[in-house]
Amino acid sequence: IRNPVRPVGGLRIEPGDGVFFAGRLGSPKGVDVLVEAIRRMQVAGRRTKVTIAGDAPDANEVHRWLGRLPFPEDIALLGWVSADRVLAEMMSAAVFALPSRQEGSPLALLEAMDAGCACVVTPVGGVLDTVRDGLDALVVPVGDDAAL
Repeated sequence: IRNPVRPVGGLRIEPGDGVFFAGRLGSPKGVDVLVEAIRRMQVAGRRTKVTIAGDAPDANEVHRWLGRLPFPEDIALLGWVSADRVLAEMMSAAVFALPSRQEGSPLALLEAMDAGCACVVTPVGGVLDTVRDGLDALVVPVGDDAAL
């Protein structure tokens, strides 16, 4: 049985803005890789709004990652938010990033696809049962912040 997804709006005419991540804020979900990818972009002069939602098993570790950014103000760290807020953030984002090192069958990916986000994911768990690289999402190697 596939994951159920509450429809959130389907394809949008107008593109969203920025990058969105939702999940547990730790190394298994690749948040450190996402922050390093954002650091690379900022150093290269490419800034974008990044919204990160989720709880952190080690908040100090997350703040250390963010402290390495030249422009930490580009990151909105929401903490744990309601499902409705996650869906609203997806609807306003251009890109949904899921740089996980381990994953099951991610419901957030299905919701992001339905919200019309361009999805950038890693080939872990059930992700490749859901997307095709270059067609439904961009699939990048696990842990590769430059590719992300």
